[in-house]
Amino acid sequence: MIDEAVAVGFLIEIGRWAKSELSERWTVRRKQQHTDLSNQEQATIELPKLIQDGAVGTSAIEAERAWALIQRKRDAVYRARNAKLSDGEERGRQEITQAAYEERTIRHDGDIKRLLNEIEGDLESLGFTVERVASR
Repeated sequence: MIDEAVAVGFLIEIGRWAKSELSERWTVRRKQQHTDLSNQEQATIELPKLIQDGAVGTSAIEAERAWALIQRKRDAVYRARNAKLSDGEERGRQEITQAAYEERTIRHDGDIKRLLNEIEGDLESLGFTVERVASR
């Protein structure tokens, strides 16, 4: 099973990216418990219990597989965000055209949105409900 502290850390990171990249606040819910992933203090306190409860209803192999998928997708979001920032720096140095920059940004944004949507599905496979609300 994935280390609980690692899971908490990358779920908080996913919440931060959902807010910055999709302008959404994600609340993860299981049974009567829930936490806002973009609220680091609240999530740090409440996520360990949610993760433990989530592991109870799933076989260890299934849970490990789902957490590994989430972690790989989180890493892919990180790479896409870094590529997006790098493209912005290249544009600032006028190494690429505005049109090329916009095209790359659209591609990176699409990748990030797709990956975060997949992470939502992975969390749901672990028995969580993800509520997404526009934050702006």
